[in-house]
Order: sequence, then C-alpha cells, then structure tokens
Amino acid sequence: MSTAKTVSFRYIFYSLFTGLGIFLVAHSRPEETQLFWGNSDLWREPVLAGVFCGFLSALLGVYILLNRIV
Repeated sequence: MSTAKTVSFRYIFYSLFTGLGIFLVAHSRPEETQLFWGNSDLWREPVLAGVFCGFLSALLGVYILLNRIV
C-alpha cells in the first residue's frame, strides 16, 4: 500500500524524469525544436481547448460531488 510520501516522491521523480527527457531531446535537435515552436499556430488552440475542457470538467465534477447530486 502506498503512503502519501511514496506517492509524492513518485510524482516528483517522474516529473523531473520527463522534464529531463524533454530538455535532452530539445538540445539534441535544435532545428526540429525551432520548427515545432514556429508552427505553434497549428496546435495552440486545440491544446488550450483541451486544458479548458479538463478544468471545466474537474470543476463540474467537484460541484456535483460536493452537492451530492449524483
């Protein structure tokens, strides 16, 4: 059974591991990284819409649970 300390350690570890991986890939291929950020107009709106929908769904779920609507 996982404790809160173990869960937080795993979260921090995997977050740092993912950030390190992104950093290494970005510095190993700088021309592809510039091309990716140069074409941000292709993916910016869908990413923002996904973040907004996720945030809105989370708020709605908390509202439903706290008010015992289900």
